[in-house]
Amino acid sequence: MRIVAALLGVALLLTMSGARAHERITTAVTWDREISAIFRARCVNCHRDGGASSIPLTTWAEARPWARAIRQEVMTRQMPIWNSSRGYGDFSNDPSLSPFEIALVAAWVDGGAPRSFVPKGSPAIRLPGPPEVPLVPDSIAEPSHGPTRETVVPCGDRPAPAGRLVGLRPELAERRSVRVLARLPNGRQESLGWFHGSKPAVSYWLRTPLTVPAGATLHIAFTVAAPRLIESSHVPDPCRVRLIYQGTTSAP
Repeated sequence: MRIVAALLGVALLLTMSGARAHERITTAVTWDREISAIFRARCVNCHRDGGASSIPLTTWAEARPWARAIRQEVMTRQMPIWNSSRGYGDFSNDPSLSPFEIALVAAWVDGGAPRSFVPKGSPAIRLPGPPEVPLVPDSIAEPSHGPTRETVVPCGDRPAPAGRLVGLRPELAERRSVRVLARLPNGRQESLGWFHGSKPAVSYWLRTPLTVPAGATLHIAFTVAAPRLIESSHVPDPCRVRLIYQGTTSAP
């Protein structure tokens, strides 16, 4: 029986390999022209040797076997990882893919995930091509705001330090979240973000810095994902947000 099972397994693998080898190319989107640029900017900072992920995606040969899984993660916005809820705040270091980039990845995968251009309808035969040069991640530089200072604010309703706010760094346990809202003296409210616990803590740089006047307050609401987000005034875990201001001295 073990021999029969082994033979069946080999036959299944050969069938799958044959089907993959004769998969038709139905897209003009290629790794070399469009997809590698997206991966270099959005993915390989983690998906490389020495990165946070154990799955390298620095070449077409590395990425091609994971094409369907990549499509699923991208379409459901599970990747790239970003521990801030979309629609709350706007950050210059957000690695999330744009709708256009998501559409390109989906078209590439659905069309056979070709490395370089081949006429539509051609079999996706795996012929050896020129040696690939592994992608190197684009450098992710912090915004240049000059000297900065940090102020730690516990969760809850607190007076907001005055100054030019350029970033936030929440410090909380995993499976914990905070929603940060600034209430200005003129009655205007600014959503600064809805952040989820991550290790290590991440700095979120505001795309447009916020000038916080004297008399403003912060509403930092603690939430628990168990099994749905529940806002609570009771904070059992360490819960604080580091506010990053431009300049080394407080505003008058």
